[in-house]
Amino acid sequence: KTGTIGMETKLQNSNGGQICDLVQGVEFGSQIAGSDYDFCGSLPSSTYLWPYPGGGSPSQYNSTTDSAPVGATISK
Repeated sequence: KTGTIGMETKLQNSNGGQICDLVQGVEFGSQIAGSDYDFCGSLPSSTYLWPYPGGGSPSQYNSTTDSAPVGATISK
């Protein structure tokens, strides 16, 4: 019914701009994986891997355009 935001992590796209729409982000250890459905911004959609909880610039991303949002799954 109520909640408090305890922390905020800002995620950037490969050009250093704020991501537009994180699709199905997954936390795995010290990273977040997910796709940015960025048709509302300056870059095409892409799938990224960011440091967590630090956020900021992605440590890895695909260099091709995602044609639709892509979910992220990580397994050991």
